[in-house]
Amino acid sequence: MGLGKTVQAIAICSYYRDKWPVLIICPSSVKMSWKQHFSDWLPSLTEEEINIVSTGKENPCKGQVNIISYDLASKLSKALLSQKFDIIVMDESHFLKSHNASRTKNIFPLLQASKHVILLSGTPALSRPKELFTQISALDQKLFGSFHSFRLRYCNAKETKYGWDDNGCSNSEELSAVLSSTIMIRRMKSEVLNQLPEKQRQIIILDPSFVECSKKLQNSCQYFVTSQKKDKRTALLAYYEDTSSAKLNGVCEFISDKLLIGQKIIVFAHHIKMLDGIEEVVRKKNICSIRIDGSTNSKQRQILVDDFTNNKECLIAILSLTAAGTGLNISVSSCVIFAELYWNPGQLIQAEDRAYRIGQKNAVSVIYLVAKNTADDYIWPIVQEKLHILTNLGVGSRAGLHGQTSSFKDSRQRQIEDFFNEMLQDCDDIFLENDCISSKDGEESCSKRMKMS
Repeated sequence: MGLGKTVQAIAICSYYRDKWPVLIICPSSVKMSWKQHFSDWLPSLTEEEINIVSTGKENPCKGQVNIISYDLASKLSKALLSQKFDIIVMDESHFLKSHNASRTKNIFPLLQASKHVILLSGTPALSRPKELFTQISALDQKLFGSFHSFRLRYCNAKETKYGWDDNGCSNSEELSAVLSSTIMIRRMKSEVLNQLPEKQRQIIILDPSFVECSKKLQNSCQYFVTSQKKDKRTALLAYYEDTSSAKLNGVCEFISDKLLIGQKIIVFAHHIKMLDGIEEVVRKKNICSIRIDGSTNSKQRQILVDDFTNNKECLIAILSLTAAGTGLNISVSSCVIFAELYWNPGQLIQAEDRAYRIGQKNAVSVIYLVAKNTADDYIWPIVQEKLHILTNLGVGSRAGLHGQTSSFKDSRQRQIEDFFNEMLQDCDDIFLENDCISSKDGEESCSKRMKMS
């Protein structure tokens, strides 16, 4: 992951531009990111030519580039099949790992009818060889023949009194050699680590359909914009907190997709509601996790970090930005996700470096989740500017930054920018006054969450 699969897929699509329209099937949480990548790398595309399908009532075929989630692609498979797309890109193709799932059965005919199919995944098989078969068949049905032949050869399949057991693995080196010589291009971070930046920052724009732009959010925005200077601090905190609530569903959707890969991730958030929401989603999925916030004492923190480091089943560390952004070594993970932004760029860099430490063997991927039409529109450009300043001063990371940030569109935003710059001078004081962040330090708390399937 982080080795350029998306850019390469867009380049292939561009090469076959005479065969457009293109269909992109991806997790719902990254639809906006795909739109942004196409706009960045193929700037000749107009806004109208990129079609993001958000509901089952929309036309999934009206654009030159059509971006749709797996669930909607399954529901609208007949309409998509009637278009007969010659180019289809499947992002996170391991979503089709189960050949018996209705989603796979609905989407598979689309792939069979297409001339050019590109499957992208950092983890095409999450646990066993049989999860590869559907993806292989989508590219070349003749390569291994029937599923039964495949499982006998590569899944150590055995017939039992309960039926066939094909959850094993056999002849794995042969399978790898056949795939590498025919349909699979695999690049390892270890092979290109010296070509990667120490950290790669990426902006992910959350799917608007998962962002709750409530009346309360609109009112807090209006209050902040129109309030007098003496009331700005209170208004800012309210707008920031309401943005957290608005982003919660989108953040949880993105994290849920990330957890399907089965690799350890670190998630930073600021407000208790966001931390609680993420923890609740993880708990419902029976995924082992840890949480460190202001109520976790120093002894508990190290116990939790050790568990996250040593327990292979523990996949996510849910951390408070202010309470756990410094002093911890969590280099077992190379993926850091910020569910919320923060005005102090030094605090963000410190949090990023919980993973980028001695012992880290991979380039660290840092993902900032932002939502349009929220406080993020104003906060992120300021954060980015300050990060660049720190970098130029030699005290920040020269991390790659991918994704287009919001631009200042009017005098109102310029006014807010000026205010934010003033607030940066004493931003630590601002957040210490926000009583919705965390409990007092030192309070005993059962922060460990051990839910495993």
